[in-house]
Amino acid sequence: MKEVKIGNQIWSKENLNEITFLNGDKITLAKNCEEWEKLGEEMKPACAYLAYDEKNGKKFGLLYNFYAVTDKRGLAPEGWAIPTCEEYEILIKELGGEKKAGKAMKMKKKWEDDDCSDSSGFSAVPSCFHDQFGFEQNITMTSCFWTSSKEKKNDADYLMISCYSPEAIIRVRDKSAGFSIRCLKK
Repeated sequence: MKEVKIGNQIWSKENLNEITFLNGDKITLAKNCEEWEKLGEEMKPACAYLAYDEKNGKKFGLLYNFYAVTDKRGLAPEGWAIPTCEEYEILIKELGGEKKAGKAMKMKKKWEDDDCSDSSGFSAVPSCFHDQFGFEQNITMTSCFWTSSKEKKNDADYLMISCYSPEAIIRVRDKSAGFSIRCLKK
């Protein structure tokens, strides 16, 4: 896994693209919106390629629901973890705070805006996301990364970076949504 040191943390430089848990069990790969929605309703771990197209895996990695994030079989590679909300807040602070961090995290020439420097080396690409019904949202406009932190019974925290904004903001979304994952070295 490619990595980058930012402050005292070491981050993966690419979105996770694993279709198996650490024990070798396959994560259910949703092939369409209906499958994605059903797996979310059943609170089962799932992953999917953006637009359900395997070609997108190389560029964007996979999108995962929160049930995959918290599954006991483990999703992050050995020696890595899915960061907590607090660990993302440390990253944001290191990169100048909520109002500036997104600019430092966005990979140049991959976003529709010019407000990206990738000065951190985090190299975020606009990997978009699937809503809880499995539909793609904000194509080429956002990058959303799950944290491992739960908010409420049906919601969890995630980090959002968006087009035309230098911000990086922690938000809350339904656990059935599909977001990218970055890992933090332990």
